[in-house]
Amino acid sequence: MGTLRGPSRLLAPPSNPPSSIPAGDSCTLVDVFRASTVVVTPDSQLTSDFDMAERTATATPRDTIKGMFFPRVEAMITARDPSWRTTEHVSFRDYPLTDYFRLVSTAAQLTHPDVPFSEAVRRIAGADFSAFANTRVGRISLAFMGDALTTLDQSDYLYNIVLKGQAHIVSEREGDVVTIRYRSYPGPVEAYPLGTIESTLRHFGKGWRITIEHLAPLDANYTIEVQPSPSQTARA
Repeated sequence: MGTLRGPSRLLAPPSNPPSSIPAGDSCTLVDVFRASTVVVTPDSQLTSDFDMAERTATATPRDTIKGMFFPRVEAMITARDPSWRTTEHVSFRDYPLTDYFRLVSTAAQLTHPDVPFSEAVRRIAGADFSAFANTRVGRISLAFMGDALTTLDQSDYLYNIVLKGQAHIVSEREGDVVTIRYRSYPGPVEAYPLGTIESTLRHFGKGWRITIEHLAPLDANYTIEVQPSPSQTARA
């Protein structure tokens, strides 16, 4: 996966270009971090590289994720490496978050070898919402929420169902805009949550424009502008 090169950057539309970093610049999570603000749409592609082991280095045994997310990632791996030995996971049992992100890292490299690592991780996270929605608890929770804005506004509640540990996640809504703040997130905070958010919006048939403020290696703010899907716009 290589060294983390520059700040974690996303390819924004031409009207919102990200700050440029001279070629060859490098940094680590310890000695250099450059905060950045970038804009993402459905057509954007992530361009950064990072070391997953560095991002999860602060995780402790208290940082866990529910087992429901493991089978789909392992299925991606075994589809390309039949020798991979899978492990049984119970949907609502807690498992180490570091184990999960190691699987994500492997799946990302096997399934999307031709795109930047951050983009590959984003795509792996793109099925998160369906994994939760297909559980009994997920179906009941979503029945009460009913739409994309309400669901995103309840992100802190939903994360508390599936994640435990040091990560502090707060969401708030103002009109058609939802802001989710991630703090002490022991993983790739600029890439993995993006895929999860996008999977939620796709589930409800919505488009989006997301501004990501990458404030620190494990801290980020996501400001999500929910938009009609292209098909909805065409019908209007």
